[in-house]
Amino acid sequence: PPELVYHGPRELSEQLGVALLCQWRGNGKRPGLTHGFHPYKALMEPLAAAELLKLLPGDGAVLDPFTGSGTSILEVMLAGRAAIGTDVSPLAIGIARHHCWMPSPAILSELKDAVEGLVRTLDGDEGPWQAAREAFSAMAKKSSSEVASALWFIFSVEEQYKWPSWRKPCSLGHRLRRVAERYLEKLEALGQAVPTGTPAPRLKVADARQVPDEVVDGVLTSPPYPGVYDYLAED
Repeated sequence: PPELVYHGPRELSEQLGVALLCQWRGNGKRPGLTHGFHPYKALMEPLAAAELLKLLPGDGAVLDPFTGSGTSILEVMLAGRAAIGTDVSPLAIGIARHHCWMPSPAILSELKDAVEGLVRTLDGDEGPWQAAREAFSAMAKKSSSEVASALWFIFSVEEQYKWPSWRKPCSLGHRLRRVAERYLEKLEALGQAVPTGTPAPRLKVADARQVPDEVVDGVLTSPPYPGVYDYLAED
């Protein structure tokens, strides 16, 4: 690992150093959970967020004004604390909501049934994606708002996946089952990992300059990279 030079209070700087090394070494995902499930730019490393959270003692709420796809929000939830997230991008907040989603058993069951229905409809169909979009739209209209939103999230994840040329083509139904099963497994694992009694995260589209009214114990965030990404054009 690179040798770090520390300045300031040793206890603080060393913990920041640990978080920095985690960020350099990671890939934005945490095995088994929903971190990074939907593609998004400039992912914060989950273990880096977890290490930084140790610098915010107590059990009060934590704010992320640049929520992105929700990595820091997930880590705050896993620590059993209240999480508040804002982002100016509706796409980012939409992705974060589904990464941090804690559905009830009844809603999970409804989602599984909806996926099975779509798989039967699309089985044997290798494209185009318009056929899948129409099937998803029809199923979403028959589903609860939570399940309809989750279905479109699953559609978005798979639509962006670039199927390797060396891999044998398969039906849209198979591809849907593949991504939906992974998402459902990760949701169930997240539900088990988040401590009982942890409040649902509060996520909303908002400018970071508009500070929420809620009292928080600290801010945990990774600011955007305006010189690297054109967020407005890409969202």
